Amino acid sequence: MPNSQPLLQAVAAAVAMALLVAGAPGCGSRGPQVQMVLGKVTLDGTPLAGATVTFSPVPGGEGLPAVGQTRDDGSFRLTALRGGAPERGTTVGDYSVTVVKITHTPPGKDPQPAPPASGALAVFRLVPEAYENSTTSGLSASVKRGVNQGAAFTFDLRSDFRG
Repeated sequence: MPNSQPLLQAVAAAVAMALLVAGAPGCGSRGPQVQMVLGKVTLDGTPLAGATVTFSPVPGGEGLPAVGQTRDDGSFRLTALRGGAPERGTTVGDYSVTVVKITHTPPGKDPQPAPPASGALAVFRLVPEAYENSTTSGLSASVKRGVNQGAAFTFDLRSDFRG
C-alpha cells in the first residue's frame, strides 16, 4: 500500500489555507463592516445636484475611503471604495470631506458641440476649488455605528468660499 502521508499533508495544508483566507479581515464574502451614511449638500442654500462627495480617512485614522453622488435634492449615500456594497456607507472613523462638481460647459451656456482644435475641453468648476481638497475644504464627519445622517452630514457650501 503506497504511503498516503504526502496526500494527507497536502489536503491539510489546503484546508488550513482556505480557513485562513476565509477568516482574514476584509476577505470574506460579506466585505467590510460598513455603516449607512446619508447626507445632503447645498450651495448657497440650494440643493446641489450632480456633485461628487468624497470621505477620506483622516491621516493616522481608520476607515475606508468612500464616495457618493448627489441627487437632484442634494442628497447622497456613500459607497466604500474597497469592498463596500453600492450606497451602503463606509466604516466607522473620522473623515475629511471634499465636494467636486465640474462641467465642460460654462455656467448658463449651451453645451460645447465639439472639443476645441487642441482636443482639450475647458473645465468649469461649479463649486469653489477649495472644497476639492481635504486640507482646504474645512469639511469633516465622524461615522459611528448605525445610521449616520442629519446635521453632521449636511454640508452647506458657499460660492464665495476660498478655504
